[in-house]
Amino acid sequence: MKIVNTLVPILIGLVGVATASTASVNHPSTKLSAKQLLRGTVNLTDLPSLNLKGGDPVLGQDEQGDKEEELPTIAELVQTQKASIHVDREVNLRHRLLSSAGQIRPVFKTGNWCVDRHHDTQNLYLQVCHQHSNQKFTYHASTQEIKVDGRCMDDNIEDTGRNVYAHPCHGKKNQKWRTDNKGRIQGLHDYKCLDVTPGGNLYVRGCCNNCEGQRWYVPQHFPTTNSEIHPVLNSAACWDVGGTGKNLYVYGSCHNGNNQQYYYSPYSERIFLPLAEGSGCLDENPGDGNVYATGCHHGTNQKWWMDSYGRIRNRRDTSRCMEQNSGDNNLRMVGCNDNDNQRFIFPHGTFPIATSQVKPFFDSGKCLDSGGTDRNLYLSSSCGSDNFYQQFYFMAQSERIYDAAGIGCLDDQGSGARNVYLNKCQE
Repeated sequence: MKIVNTLVPILIGLVGVATASTASVNHPSTKLSAKQLLRGTVNLTDLPSLNLKGGDPVLGQDEQGDKEEELPTIAELVQTQKASIHVDREVNLRHRLLSSAGQIRPVFKTGNWCVDRHHDTQNLYLQVCHQHSNQKFTYHASTQEIKVDGRCMDDNIEDTGRNVYAHPCHGKKNQKWRTDNKGRIQGLHDYKCLDVTPGGNLYVRGCCNNCEGQRWYVPQHFPTTNSEIHPVLNSAACWDVGGTGKNLYVYGSCHNGNNQQYYYSPYSERIFLPLAEGSGCLDENPGDGNVYATGCHHGTNQKWWMDSYGRIRNRRDTSRCMEQNSGDNNLRMVGCNDNDNQRFIFPHGTFPIATSQVKPFFDSGKCLDSGGTDRNLYLSSSCGSDNFYQQFYFMAQSERIYDAAGIGCLDDQGSGARNVYLNKCQE
């Protein structure tokens, strides 16, 4: 399947495993680097570009993320699937973690914090970010080691607290790591996850799905540059907030103050106010729809995304968009429309505008469309860039494909003809 624009890395194999007639064709959209590919079916000719070979294992894990699942090698998969192979997300995220020296940052902590190697104790802990070598980590895919200043990240299994520190490399499993699709860094000694204590020290404990301290990102892949946010109607105006618990509004001028700086975390889908007094996250008040700053939590009313029209929506109700009120200039959530007071610009941030059409290889004149009966997806012969029923986007952390019209998520019917249709997204 050919995926246009930003969906290229993610939807390979949406319609199924490639057939023998398509596997030998070297399609441009399947020539993906290891950094791009998340999960899917790839042609055998693409193995060299992925740094994969026939003997490499395809790693997986159970839903709890506690242990490694034994899966066949790539060579074994080639024998069974003939024309193509399935490369699991673990193989590719292994390459994607750190392909060059860079910082590792926590998702949960607002502000400018990075993993740091203490010069004296060698402990790894959170410290204000800087550009010195003791904050520059490199992941080595061949050995699964994370290195800093020539030492390896080590899970101290002799310590009851499972402290993590930088130790001379020795090649044992307590120095081998991998990442999963939730942004967690998992040790291969007993498949527990990297976490952080209230005091900021790194340690290892059992993996859990809702533990924010276990989620990490690499700025090279997910930069979190603080940015002002402007309304399309007036690019000289900026979002502003009086502090935690206060409503957001559009202020007539930009002054580069802390209360006008925001950043978006693609792992948590939150908009943070990292520099404002009290800090916090953007939230929707379900009572009046006002957008305000408050403490961060896991609710869907703090999970945001921007559609291809520049409108900001959240997961609580994807049919509603953020709007600048013409009376008091407050930002509030209302039904989406085409008016410019629902469109915003995030010039230096990383808000994912990831909607795209999806087209099959065999007929690039057709597009995947969600406007069919019973919400079944079908191929439409009439492709339109302004047709929301033909726009989709992918969120890596949830591994879901959403439609831009706000109906829901792509779902496999699971029985019978196995139709793919839009269904309400399940938490």
